[in-house]
Amino acid sequence: DESSTEGLFEDYDHPNTRVTHMTVDHELPMTFWRSVGHSYTAFAKESMIDEMAEAAGMNEVAFRLQNTQNAPRLNNVIRVAGEHMAKMKPPAGHHLGFAAHHSFYTDVAEIAEVSVENGKIRVHKVTCVLDCGQAVNPDIVRSQIEANRRYVGRPNGEVVKFYQVSAGTSASITPQGLWKNQLLNTNYSMQLAGNLQFGGGIEHTVMEEFEGVVLYNLSRLWNWVQWSPRQTLRINSYINPGEFVAYNTGTPRIGNGLNGGTSISLQIAGNIQVEFNGNYSSLWEQDGSGMIYEGWIWRSVLRYNPNRFVQARLITQWNQFSGDYLFQPLLQYQPGPFTIYYIGSSTYAAPNQGYNGTQIFAKAQLTLRP
Repeated sequence: DESSTEGLFEDYDHPNTRVTHMTVDHELPMTFWRSVGHSYTAFAKESMIDEMAEAAGMNEVAFRLQNTQNAPRLNNVIRVAGEHMAKMKPPAGHHLGFAAHHSFYTDVAEIAEVSVENGKIRVHKVTCVLDCGQAVNPDIVRSQIEANRRYVGRPNGEVVKFYQVSAGTSASITPQGLWKNQLLNTNYSMQLAGNLQFGGGIEHTVMEEFEGVVLYNLSRLWNWVQWSPRQTLRINSYINPGEFVAYNTGTPRIGNGLNGGTSISLQIAGNIQVEFNGNYSSLWEQDGSGMIYEGWIWRSVLRYNPNRFVQARLITQWNQFSGDYLFQPLLQYQPGPFTIYYIGSSTYAAPNQGYNGTQIFAKAQLTLRP
């Protein structure tokens, strides 16, 4: 699986390389890691580079410079960051850490100023040197590197694991120079002992344009909770009251609404996964004259993995808004990370539209590499 090891062997000059990867069941609740291999392999690689520098009796910056002669851009950001690091004078009890990485045509080196307080690591400051080539919009690059300004607290390790408070804003504009939307938001999240997490926030839409209609000042709350008492069980719920836009109507307008739902994910006997979720949505006219829409969408997914290459899946869904039903069994065979074969059927019933039919399909997805 190349995506699991990408970033481990491309950066440094070394005549001999061996990369191994294994899956470990550490009995911790997990969900999808929605990123690429570089997001975690950089830590493993740079930790090993620090150990190699120490074994060689060399400074961590000098060791990296010596072993990146064939990567001039990475070598340059290491040099610049190293020069800055040499001038830093952290206070007593603070320590400096160094790391560098290349991914997606971008080279970066970072210095972290950290301390250990009551047995816990605290990051005080991170300094970054970046070479991403020509930046069309430097502000976007800066936002990507600095990410969202946020405050993260870890008051203790027993009851409250961490909490986070942040605020942000976003806006979009069309190629014709017209504003599409402008939003402000604040949010918080907290993790408690027992793998219980919850959070929420307030979102205010200053303006939104839809099909030529401009709507102003929509506010809504959003709240969620997730509980995962063990690796094989995860329960999520959310409820979002506030003002929403009625899009699928003849006249887009603002209504008072409520969105909510829950989902349950359960793993049985190691190779059977069951997911069940229901989502509710309703919207009323702001003047109280009536309901614009109300209904549920229920969906279930059953997966069976007899081995690492084969998966059988059954999806069922009921849409109360339209009265439609879906029944979709599927068999998937994936012999490698870039090759997938599907065969299945889809039965769709729409009583309100007088339609009922079944389709049988097959699909092959191949990636040809030179």
